[in-house]
Amino acid sequence: MWKKKLYVQNNLEPFPLSRTKLELYHDCRKCFYNDLIYGIRRPLGPPLVLNSAIHQIVTNEFDNYRIKGEKHPIMNYEDFDMIPSNHTNLKLWRNPFTGIRHLDKSTNFNLYGSLDDLWIEKKKNEYLVVAYKITSKKHSLQYENINENYWRQLSFYKYLLKENNLNVSDIGFIIFLNAKKDVLSFNNRLGFEMNLFSNELNTSWIKSSLENAFNILQSSSHPPPSSTCKYCQYVNLVNVLK
Repeated sequence: MWKKKLYVQNNLEPFPLSRTKLELYHDCRKCFYNDLIYGIRRPLGPPLVLNSAIHQIVTNEFDNYRIKGEKHPIMNYEDFDMIPSNHTNLKLWRNPFTGIRHLDKSTNFNLYGSLDDLWIEKKKNEYLVVAYKITSKKHSLQYENINENYWRQLSFYKYLLKENNLNVSDIGFIIFLNAKKDVLSFNNRLGFEMNLFSNELNTSWIKSSLENAFNILQSSSHPPPSSTCKYCQYVNLVNVLK
């Protein structure tokens, strides 16, 4: 049976810290502490099997253009002459069990994350970080509706790529697939609206976040819960009712 690796204070062995765990730190430091110190995870929802299948189909579609060395129609983006990258490590970096990694020596965190895709801007010879997102909204997605943690995710990947000596663009891309609900018949097909969004990726927050996360894990006192954490609010309510 798989056993969760817990954080051991003052351990000389590097501790694996994923992008999702760093996002948990941003969301609620108490949940972050309980997860990594005690192995108490937030309740998990049902597996998103359909999303995973669609994600793989999108991956296959861009891989076909990768093999041909051509740009996907959605990549006709102003000021960017880009195609899917054929980097030799892409398969490794996409694998959730290996991912792309970097050892942060100041905290001894072995940082890692798995990429969705990597494109290259041919004129500038810069790599572009790309994420796929699947959703189902009534109206077309707009830039202002994109969750900020998606851009943090790309910023984290940009940081890892740069630490692996890649020339990475400051601009990242998100492909959103929005399932259409206004169709009259199914006919064994699910239609999607595909949109491409870009944003400048800020990595300045990463070093301070790692240091703060390290200090929390090294402390013997529990950090307070986030005021917006619904999980901590639920636990507090249960305790009150008891």
